[in-house]
Amino acid sequence: MKKRYCVSDADTDMSVTIEIDHDVIDPYAAEINNFWTGSAERLAAANGDLTVVVARLAGASFLDFVLNGTHVHYALQDKFDALEGWPGQGIRIIDFDASYLPEFDDVDLVVVEVPR
Repeated sequence: MKKRYCVSDADTDMSVTIEIDHDVIDPYAAEINNFWTGSAERLAAANGDLTVVVARLAGASFLDFVLNGTHVHYALQDKFDALEGWPGQGIRIIDFDASYLPEFDDVDLVVVEVPR
């Protein structure tokens, strides 16, 4: 069964709509969560709902790609499908809204020279 979820960032107007094929993802949901550090905390924050955990992880990945300059659906999907820790299928990007992309003056970047 396929269901759509909107994952949004509470601090910005950024959001991504994804489709999760539960027939594909549900058998891997615990494995996906446990692959990344902080799995117990994520699961507790989602009140034990692995669908919420997987949707948040996937949404965060897609939004990270958008913030780093990828704004084409097929490129976003290709990058996501190649990520380590995911089964490579079962989650599809439907839409994203990145009306807020930080401008140079919106971020506080610190530059430190790194010795060789």
